[in-house]
Amino acid sequence: MTGNRIPVGIRGQERSQRSAAWCPANAIEQIVTPADLVQRCKTTKDPAASPACRSLRSLAADWQWLSHRGGPGGSVGFELATGMQTTTPGSDLDIVVYANEPLSRSDAQRLLASTRGLDMAVDIRAETPICGFSLAEYAGSSGKSILLRTSAGPILGDDRWNADLRSMSSSACP
Repeated sequence: MTGNRIPVGIRGQERSQRSAAWCPANAIEQIVTPADLVQRCKTTKDPAASPACRSLRSLAADWQWLSHRGGPGGSVGFELATGMQTTTPGSDLDIVVYANEPLSRSDAQRLLASTRGLDMAVDIRAETPICGFSLAEYAGSSGKSILLRTSAGPILGDDRWNADLRSMSSSACP
């Protein structure tokens, strides 16, 4: 958030119909989180639920042990939030896991293992208070530096929850 403006993404039904914008905070009518979207899939009565909902239900059942919140982002999240069909048979399921506290590498590997055999490919992004990163890259990194997306841009780092990273990323800003 910058001042009274919130960054938003605007999109149409086609992948090419995307734009970044700023919206006044008082214009926001509803906030739907990825965790809210998981609940929508869990409670739908549609017996022929979409591959995305079937996959989300499966993950929700497998991830009951996980203390971090999360849910779908990307085109599946957009479709569930708006009711506008944007996914295609080739769409993957983008999942956001909010890891405010450290997530062990073995837990990351366990999360990834549960995605095998689902109706669609799954891509999981972890978001910490400091940065975002690919869960697959983290799970396979063995402590090496990985790409971290920060508010100041991408950097290579190895401690995704380290407060020193915040100062590194802010100093990278021009």
